[in-house]
Amino acid sequence: MKHLTLIILISTFSISLNSQTLESDTLLAGQYMKQGEKFFADYKLEDAFTKFEKAGRIYANYNLIDLILKCDLEKAGILIEKNELNEALAILNSGMESIKSTVGENTVLYIDYSVKKGLVYLYAGKYIEAKDIWIKTLINAKKVYGSEHLRVSDINTNIGGLYSATGEYFKALKLFQTALSIREKHLSGDDFKIANSLMNIGHMYEKIGNTDL
Repeated sequence: MKHLTLIILISTFSISLNSQTLESDTLLAGQYMKQGEKFFADYKLEDAFTKFEKAGRIYANYNLIDLILKCDLEKAGILIEKNELNEALAILNSGMESIKSTVGENTVLYIDYSVKKGLVYLYAGKYIEAKDIWIKTLINAKKVYGSEHLRVSDINTNIGGLYSATGEYFKALKLFQTALSIREKHLSGDDFKIANSLMNIGHMYEKIGNTDL
């Protein structure tokens, strides 16, 4: 009986110790994430990548899949900025497969990955591929966020930019106008995104040859 009690006490202590270790480690990983975000904002890409990698290793120790995927998404963004597109694409494809097989495509994280993957194709000059993935992403975003969400306006703007780049100005104009309509419902008139939408629309009228707004 005493032996059994000792085993129970040791097991309880071990569980408590593991719980404390998990808490302290994830707290440290969270600090690495914040540091990585700051480095990225300051365009210190190597430092940012290192912090996200450290955070990812900690999360991997506890198989915290969602947090690992968030670290990988940040790393992919840095690789895109460094124009290391093949490496970024490999991370994004792996992450998207993981998300798709566990929680499905209609999720915020899958949308985040899809937007980044579109950027890879955009930076590589593969406009058709970028357009295809962003159109699918737009459909998913409307399901997840609703059609009037700011995130939807951002994706509309991305696709509009691609149509503009390929000379499809009327299609681009329609998407820019939709983005503006959404943004006006959520943002003040002097917000940067409102100004961005108005500039995009103005550029399309110039391209089309009608400057009469």
